[in-house]
Amino acid sequence: KVRKWMSDGVYQRFTAQFAMMKQLTQRNTLSNIRIQDISVADVRQDGVYQSADIAITFSMDDRFVSDRYPALNETYTGDTDTEYWTYIKRTDLATPPQADLYNSNNCPNCGASLENQLGEVSRCTSCQTLVNNASYDWVLNEITQDEDYEKGNSLLNDQGLKELVQHDPLFAVQRMEDIASNVFMQIMEVLSGDDNKKLSRFANETVATKILQQKQQDGVLVFDRLYLNEVTLSQYNTNEQRLNLIFDLMATYKRVAIGDKLRNIDGDFAEHRYRMTLSKDLKALQAAEKEIAFSYECANCGAPYDDTTNATCSYCDAPVVDTGKDWVLTGWEG
Repeated sequence: KVRKWMSDGVYQRFTAQFAMMKQLTQRNTLSNIRIQDISVADVRQDGVYQSADIAITFSMDDRFVSDRYPALNETYTGDTDTEYWTYIKRTDLATPPQADLYNSNNCPNCGASLENQLGEVSRCTSCQTLVNNASYDWVLNEITQDEDYEKGNSLLNDQGLKELVQHDPLFAVQRMEDIASNVFMQIMEVLSGDDNKKLSRFANETVATKILQQKQQDGVLVFDRLYLNEVTLSQYNTNEQRLNLIFDLMATYKRVAIGDKLRNIDGDFAEHRYRMTLSKDLKALQAAEKEIAFSYECANCGAPYDDTTNATCSYCDAPVVDTGKDWVLTGWEG
C-alpha cells in the first residue's frame, strides 16, 4: 500500500529485511506509536531536484519475535528515537494537476485507479508510467537514524561534477545514493542465499566474481536485523573515460547460520563499512538518462528483463551490463 511513496532503494531495504526475517521466522510488531514532533531539518537543491529532510521524533513499543528461534526474541518498551526521512521532488517540470500521491489512489500520469499490488517495479498497469516518480510528487528516498544524520553532501556544489552531468537532468546526488543502496541490499540478499543471477543485472564480471567468492568462503548465512545506516557519495573520478562514483556505506547487522538450531556467527550487532563504485561512460553522460527501474528494465529500450541470466535484453539485444547505457557496479570492498 505504501509502494507508490517509496524510491526503489528504500523499497529494496525493506524487502531485503523482510526476506531475512522470513528465513528466521521472525516478525517485528510495533505498538503504542506516538509521534512527538515533526519538523523540517534541511531543504536543499540537488540538480533539478529539491531534497527535504524531515525530522520525526517518536516513541513506541518494539518487539522482535521468532517462532523457531526464540533466542532472537527481544522487546523494547517506550523506545524513543528521532529519524530523518529524506524526500525528493523534481522542480523543473510543471506538475500535472492530477499528480497527488498522498491524497489520491490514482495514477499521477493518466488518472487510472492504482491497485495496491505495486512491487519491485512501481508501474501503473494502465499507462506503464513509474508511479514513484519524483516528477509527480515527493518521494521517500532515505531514512536515517539520529546518530548517523548529517545535512547535505559536500559534492552537491562541486562544479566539476556539475559540468560532467550537466546534460542529464535525472542526475542528483540523492538519486545516486538511492541507486547505491538498492545495489547494496541486492548484494546482501545474494550473500544470504538468494539467486546469484541478481548480480548479472548490475555488476561487471570482475566484481560479481569477487562477491560470489566471498559468498562461497563465508557459506550461506542470514543477516539478523540488517540496517543500512549510511550511504554517502564521497568521491568521484573520470578514470578510463568513465565517471566513477565512489560511495561509502555503513550497515549494522549480526550474522547467523540457521538450521535445526541457530548459530551466532557474530557475538553481537556491529557496524560494518563498505565501499562501492558505480561507473558510466563519459560519452553516455552527454544524453539524458532514461526513466527506468534500475536493474529491472533495459536501459536501452526500457523493456522489463525476463527472469533469466541472459547477458542481453530479450527485446532489443542490448547488453544488460553496459557502462555506455547505465550505471554499473565496477568496485566493491567490504
